[in-house]
Amino acid sequence: MNLSQQERLQLINQFEILSIQNENDASHYQELIKILQSGYTIFYNQVFQHLSEEMSEESCQLVLNILDLYRAIEDTRARTACKELDDHHRSTFLGFDGNGETEYMCFARFLVVEQGKFREQEQYLQKNDNMNSHMPMIEIYRRMLIEAGNYNIWQMSAEDALNILNA
Repeated sequence: MNLSQQERLQLINQFEILSIQNENDASHYQELIKILQSGYTIFYNQVFQHLSEEMSEESCQLVLNILDLYRAIEDTRARTACKELDDHHRSTFLGFDGNGETEYMCFARFLVVEQGKFREQEQYLQKNDNMNSHMPMIEIYRRMLIEAGNYNIWQMSAEDALNILNA
């Protein structure tokens, strides 16, 4: 990674401010300042270690679509009181694989926990291990979304919802 002198100076100034504001972490910020001042490019990754790679708009939209679908399934479960739907192993949102689908899992958590969206999912956070399915789910969810395209998800029957969950 290459940083211009201007970028390095801006980061140094930011870390100086943070070291003053956060006395407990001052030594960490001072170390980052030294790395930047000295131009130790091999350690620049320490400066940015808490930054994730950008998540594409398409991937974000996929998570939103999945959570919308599960909101509609929750609505159908409440309206129909269908035992078969309630008992289906995918009738509640399982989350995403924490190892292979981490960015999806983190974004879903952000939406529910940080932004307070899709509040109906909060009740399942313990059940679904904080949205970690421990198995790949993206392809299953994509099939479900394709099947959901055959229905008006906001007015679907329990049978429609089961067809989606079985996709």
